[in-house]
Amino acid sequence: RMKDNTVLLHCGMSASSHAASTEENSEPGWWENFIGPGRALDTDYFFVICVNNLGSCYGSSGPSSINPATGSPYGSSFPTFTIQDQVKTQFALLDHLGIDTVHASVGSSLGGMQSLTAAA
Repeated sequence: RMKDNTVLLHCGMSASSHAASTEENSEPGWWENFIGPGRALDTDYFFVICVNNLGSCYGSSGPSSINPATGSPYGSSFPTFTIQDQVKTQFALLDHLGIDTVHASVGSSLGGMQSLTAAA
């Protein structure tokens, strides 16, 4: 493919990147009803990418991570970052995958704000 059918799906505040079930993971995802053949994000046509949020507890360092300097959780001392920073990390992934443009950028809650930021 020309890599022109990518949909970047942005997670909500407390969601992980597990947006829909797959053969490898049959657990329903948080957008299960919208992703798959014949659905809004039709996986027969679109290549859907959903990335865990920077700072989330799903595979990224965050406030509950251990600060190596203190041996305690970062808590409120975790470095401040913005929605723009989160989108920048998602764009870095797209660059790494060789994807120059996306067909759509969508999300709910925090993901909606990320989607608007991505479009700006």
